[in-house]
Amino acid sequence: MPAPPKIEAMKSARAALLAVALLALAGRAANAQEIPTPLPLSVSVPDANVFLARQASLPGNPFLPAAQDYQGLPVGEWRLYPMLYSGFSFNDNLLNTNNQKIADGAWNVTPTIVATRDQGVQNTAIYGTLTTTNYFQHPDADFVVGRLGFQHLWEARRDLVFNFAGGITRSEDLSNGGGALNTVTFLPIYDNTYKISAAAFKSFDRVFSNTTVALSNRQYDNATLTDGASLPQSYRDYAETLVRQRFGFDIGPVFYLFSDTSVNWRNTYNSPESASQGYRQTIGLGSLRFGLTMGEIFAGYQAQDYKSRLIGDVSDPVIGGRLVWSPRAYLSFSGTLDETIATQDFVTPANPLPSAVKTLTATLGVHYAPNHRWSLSLNAGYGHDAFSNSTRRDDSFNLGATLNYYISSKLVASLCTRQVVLNSSYTPASYASNITSIGLRYRY
Repeated sequence: MPAPPKIEAMKSARAALLAVALLALAGRAANAQEIPTPLPLSVSVPDANVFLARQASLPGNPFLPAAQDYQGLPVGEWRLYPMLYSGFSFNDNLLNTNNQKIADGAWNVTPTIVATRDQGVQNTAIYGTLTTTNYFQHPDADFVVGRLGFQHLWEARRDLVFNFAGGITRSEDLSNGGGALNTVTFLPIYDNTYKISAAAFKSFDRVFSNTTVALSNRQYDNATLTDGASLPQSYRDYAETLVRQRFGFDIGPVFYLFSDTSVNWRNTYNSPESASQGYRQTIGLGSLRFGLTMGEIFAGYQAQDYKSRLIGDVSDPVIGGRLVWSPRAYLSFSGTLDETIATQDFVTPANPLPSAVKTLTATLGVHYAPNHRWSLSLNAGYGHDAFSNSTRRDDSFNLGATLNYYISSKLVASLCTRQVVLNSSYTPASYASNITSIGLRYRY
């Protein structure tokens, strides 16, 4: 029996969104030090993460290209999507500090490849991306980050879909941003994160259920100071297990109600007192299309129980949402609001002991693509961090813009800029940085 029009429309949206999520790996700035680069696809698609939570009868092929003029390279049963970004950038504060500020230009190269295999009910993607930044006058600040992973979807039945994923990410840790120790400053610290997950989506007429189990392991490199000293960071290595269950009920052709429950266990190998377990429970209302708007709003409660008595039990109400408004085919607005509890275990004079951190984040974005040649993306973000076992409070502000000119269906010229400002009650941790990049992205 053919799927209802609603389901078919949701499939198309899901396919486009996940294609962008995979193919945009090289263009997403993971931290304040990473150079901003544009999305590789010439399409106007809102943030994919908004819609990944309700995986309602959306098997399809999430790896299909979102642009019809970009078909990739066929190799047997696989299709390859190789891309290469190269350009120059300027950073006016390489070490994210409010003293000893260092400015320099850099050459940036980001190769990316995505390989997909579509076998009907079996869909597989393998992806890899690597970003290298080499500064002209300060090679000690050079960095290499990247991601390598896979995702596999199995549509066992029309109403039963399994999703398996895994990968490794090497990234810069931002918890030392602006963290000066006496008269020297930390160079960028890196960590390697290994993740694997399995999820199952099941629908029962108007009811849907999504169960996810995820395992992650994070290992930190040693910290290096500008005076050459090295500080071990292995005390921060940890493993985390997350179990998440979402139930939902369609209350009409447009809206659905949902309940989202997650529990986590975090084991810190070399600092057992930092180990914790916690939960998060929210309920909300969502829509895949209400007029010109789609997204979710939710409210609930979260708590984290730490083994260390110095941290204790930390809890907080949760209110948030993820919305996209598209008044025109070429214009979209997006916004997010969320509250989380995390652990800050980077030891500094302002944070001599591990601490729980309550974080409030809010983002706004605008995407404008008047024709197939030009696109402009603007984004703004705000974050507030409250440390549980100290009086430290951090407020961060992010502003960014990306201008793309599509020379052809395969070649894109881009100009990106981003400003990051951190205002902390611990003055040495405050900083401001501005990064601007210009370059070309080629996709085969």
